Parts: sequence; structure tokens; C-alpha cells
Amino acid sequence: MVDFTRFQSLANRLIRENGRTVTLRRLPRKSDDCDKPWRANSDDSQSEERIFPEAEADVVGVFVPGSGGGLGLTKMFDQLTPRPEQIAIIEPQDGTDDFTEYDEICDTDNLVWRVMQWEKLKPADTIVLYFAALKR
Repeated sequence: MVDFTRFQSLANRLIRENGRTVTLRRLPRKSDDCDKPWRANSDDSQSEERIFPEAEADVVGVFVPGSGGGLGLTKMFDQLTPRPEQIAIIEPQDGTDDFTEYDEICDTDNLVWRVMQWEKLKPADTIVLYFAALKR
């Protein structure tokens, strides 16, 4: 069996050298209409949920364009989702919750990116990288 911890260490080192610290935000899970919980909340950029998120985590990640070359072309997301503007590659952290539960990424310049979709590079039991497809 292949030991993926070496690959995880290499990925983490490269992300730390070339990336920056960003904040993941998980917004509260509630629906505007209790009778129709499958409908999303109204999109209010100044809502209390955005000001007071349910959870936050500071992580290190690198951003690559969602199209045009490299990872944007080779890492394919579901065909039904719109093309992302950016793809964030984030290193996993030991002892933290699953990053795929987070809804937004707040960049260093306070630019908020909405997460369209999450994917994990997880051979065997080791999470090597998280990928987040992002839109503003």
C-alpha cells in the first residue's frame, strides 16, 4: 500500500510557501420558509448570517483561475454547475471538521467568495487536498 502522508506533506509545504491565509465561513442552516426547507435562504449580502457566521476556520490556500489552463481545465467539476471563477486549493488540518461544510471563503482583502462545490483528493484514508470551486 502506498504511504500518502509523504504526498500530503509535500502538498502542504507547497501551499504554505505559495498560498495565503483565508477564512472559511459556515453560515447557519435555516430556511426562510419552514414549510419548504429545501428552498435556499433569500440572498441578502448584509444579512445577520453573513455578519455572524455559525463557524469560521483560518486556513492556508492557493487560488488558481477556474478556466484558461492548468488545473482549471484538468480538474473537472460537475457538468451541471456553472464554471467557477477561481479554484481554491486548501491544505487539510489535523483535528478539524470537514471543510466541505463551509459556504464561503473570505480572502485577505475582505473579498467574499461563495463556494459552489467542494471536492477532496483523498486516496485511502488520507485527505491530501481540498478543492473549492468559487464564484463571487
